[in-house]
Amino acid sequence: MNIYLIRHADAEKSSPSKKDYERKLTPEGISSIKAAVEGWKNLISSFDYIVSSPLKRAVQTAEIVAKSFYYKEEITTDKRIAVGNTEELIEIANSLDGKEIAFVGHEPDFSNHVSA
Repeated sequence: MNIYLIRHADAEKSSPSKKDYERKLTPEGISSIKAAVEGWKNLISSFDYIVSSPLKRAVQTAEIVAKSFYYKEEITTDKRIAVGNTEELIEIANSLDGKEIAFVGHEPDFSNHVSA
């Protein structure tokens, strides 16, 4: 099994007028993730599953990844990606019957998962 940890692209800054979970990708963030995905396609042929944090910026990133890889399944959202620990991430991965699994989430969580 290969697990890919994808941090969401650049998003709007925090502000008192917008809840954190509603923050969207910036135009620059959209451009950068599209460019990154084109490079990834040289190394990754497809994903069996794409699992995203439910936060807007992560879902938008997951949608761009899915579209670029012609992913036909529904993107799964799981709140444990946004606030979970490494054991929960492993539990999610083990519950899926796939060899290529992309998780789309946040920092510093993903760095913490890698170091764990």
